Amino acid sequence: MSSYIHFVIPCYYTQTFKTKADKTFLVNLNWYRNAHHFIKNEVKKAYNELIITYLKDNDIKPIKGKYELAFEYYYKNAVSDLDNVCAMANKHCNDAFQAYGLVENDNVKHCVKSAYYVKPQDKENPRIEVYVRAIPEKDDDESDN
Repeated sequence: MSSYIHFVIPCYYTQTFKTKADKTFLVNLNWYRNAHHFIKNEVKKAYNELIITYLKDNDIKPIKGKYELAFEYYYKNAVSDLDNVCAMANKHCNDAFQAYGLVENDNVKHCVKSAYYVKPQDKENPRIEVYVRAIPEKDDDESDN
């Protein structure tokens, strides 16, 4: 079995302002639907920088071929929605992976599985733990049968 790339990303983002109080929000599909394109771009850049910095600092080599992802969500609020939060994490991760060159592409020919898991509540450190694994060719051949 091949090894996983593992890193942690925040599920909350703090938007800073010069003339008013900062605003912290859960990055999820509900927020994305209503957010202005300037803040969407700001959040995307922040996640890209965070993920790419981790990949560079740990000298993570490119994945050739197919890969899979798993997202473990340690929630702060029990009424948050797993799919809404992890879908945004998935998008930000795949965008950063392509920008860094970790994966050839994030289309269905390459990213063949994404799984979301709820983990225990963590009010002090809500987060998403991300696992990425290249799918070995023998696993790939077996899945085609």
